[in-house]
Amino acid sequence: MDSVAFRKHSSGSVSPDRESVGVQCHLLEFSIRSDSCEAMSSSINIKAVGDIPFSVELNAAFNSLLQNGSLEQIRHATIQHGKHPVSFDSLFCVDEISPSDMSDERPSQERTVQWVGDFSRVHGIGRTWERGRMVISGHVGDCLGERMSGGEIVVTGDAGDAVGCSMSGGRIVIEGNAGDRIGSPAPGELRGMKGGEIFVQGDAGDFPGRRMRRGTIVIQKNAGKNPGLEMLAGSILLFGQYRGQPGIGMQRGSIILLQKNATDCSFGYQCEFAVRYQPLFLLALLRYLDRTGHFHIDQTCYTDCYDRYSCDMAEMERGEILVRVAN
Repeated sequence: MDSVAFRKHSSGSVSPDRESVGVQCHLLEFSIRSDSCEAMSSSINIKAVGDIPFSVELNAAFNSLLQNGSLEQIRHATIQHGKHPVSFDSLFCVDEISPSDMSDERPSQERTVQWVGDFSRVHGIGRTWERGRMVISGHVGDCLGERMSGGEIVVTGDAGDAVGCSMSGGRIVIEGNAGDRIGSPAPGELRGMKGGEIFVQGDAGDFPGRRMRRGTIVIQKNAGKNPGLEMLAGSILLFGQYRGQPGIGMQRGSIILLQKNATDCSFGYQCEFAVRYQPLFLLALLRYLDRTGHFHIDQTCYTDCYDRYSCDMAEMERGEILVRVAN
């Protein structure tokens, strides 16, 4: 660093020049920020040391270390393995990897975490995730992305129950199947997801979007019982079949049924037919999903009409179910 210039006062005392000091401080601050960005842009790889005999629970504090902590802090962090607390490195191997070794080579100033293996017994991965990208190359357990507020989580295999429960932002992509209660309330809460996106390219379990407040859930294949149960707001798009009645007790929001034989479904007494039309917001939403690259949208979805049903009759009919009708 260059020497600081000094200015001589009329009294004979010498003090550093303010402009020069300001430049040096700015350079120092820039250097610190650059070092911080370089540290945050590192990528880590996690693999299981061997078989995981009991369930593993990852709390919010550990997931914060994955985003902000050093490798040593992550390795020596305490996690719950069955009934006993153990260090993370007793079950998992943690290494720093170069960007060229990552499956996704997109440049980023934030840390990327890659899990490789079968983590079906590991619950709470991505809990309170805020930024950066996480890729799980394999299966994952319950509570993936619980209370997540930003960033992206991608699972190449299947996920357990309660994916994205009470999340408020970010995106979760499940390339396989997902369990029950997608976007549902986390334990101790009355509302489900409050924002963000959950994309499931396979099947989903029962009660997707239960009590969701905002956000978007998209299920490419089939869903389980009662999608949108007690839904408060938000959007649920179903490309496949489902069981039970959708939108029971819904107050607001949209449930969009895109399967071609959706007109055979009966919604019971809680829904009332309103109009047949082509909703502009849906066309924009489908184009957005097509641009993400996670879904292939049939072109007839853009040209077909949709029957709108007002739901629930017991909740002021402010919610809606859109049913695709082939032209």
